[in-house]
Amino acid sequence: MKNIKYSKQKLDFTTELRNSVNEYFSDNNIQPYGNNKIYLKTILMTTLYLAPFILMISGIISSVLLVLACWIIMGVGMSGVGMVTMHDANHGTFSKHQWVNKIFGNSMYLLGGFPPNWRFQHNTLHHGFTNIEGHDEDIAPPGILRLSPHRPLKKIHRYQHIYAWFLYSLMTFSWIIAKDFKRFEKYREMGAKLSKNRKYNQMFVDIIISKILYYGVFLVLPLLTIPVSWFWIIIGFMLMHVTSGLVLSSIFQTAHVVPSSEFPVPDGNGELDNNWAVHQLYHLRLCT
Repeated sequence: MKNIKYSKQKLDFTTELRNSVNEYFSDNNIQPYGNNKIYLKTILMTTLYLAPFILMISGIISSVLLVLACWIIMGVGMSGVGMVTMHDANHGTFSKHQWVNKIFGNSMYLLGGFPPNWRFQHNTLHHGFTNIEGHDEDIAPPGILRLSPHRPLKKIHRYQHIYAWFLYSLMTFSWIIAKDFKRFEKYREMGAKLSKNRKYNQMFVDIIISKILYYGVFLVLPLLTIPVSWFWIIIGFMLMHVTSGLVLSSIFQTAHVVPSSEFPVPDGNGELDNNWAVHQLYHLRLCT
């Protein structure tokens, strides 16, 4: 990964922007952190995620159709917990208390993912180098998908608008199966600082344990307790992830895959035309 340098021009704009934002919150007596709405949304989405699960493993719901419906509802709740709770907490905006943000940011474990990986990929790479080829991993899916004009154009890409939906549905499957391990190894080779206190070996153990616990709770436990055939449990588990993947990708891909998206290229010295704040405003008009 080549070093990217942002321009030092328009720094006065950045200062003015920060002052204007602070004045807006102050003048309108608004806290720059989550309020009761985000707490209510967190309760709602967590309930959508966990209540159907509890109803199934307790035996209250045992009909095959209702069991499958519960898994689909869990998929909606899963995506909601990711967007409403985990995302904002890892940005430090869920609460003014950073210990609260840390707790709710770790809800990524509940979704089968590894929080340190997500924070580095999203906060550092995506928001640090938005839409920059070779840095922003949000525009670097497998070769069969092409989200950046700077990537090789293949014949199969003419059908991307058709098969992309299938691949989008696998988004959260990749979290729980392979992506976390691949990203962790990649970030380790990069020398990325994923944690202030823990070493890579400790975090690798963390990944292993968290994956075992996730599969144990959300797959093995249902197989042992829900009174339907095992294959319906497997299908339901898959439906949950397909639902979550489609919801998440349908929302987040519009940050990039729209006609107005631009993909800046640094000059020969690795410098961009704008400073970081201007770059964010210009390229995150639709992004979160």
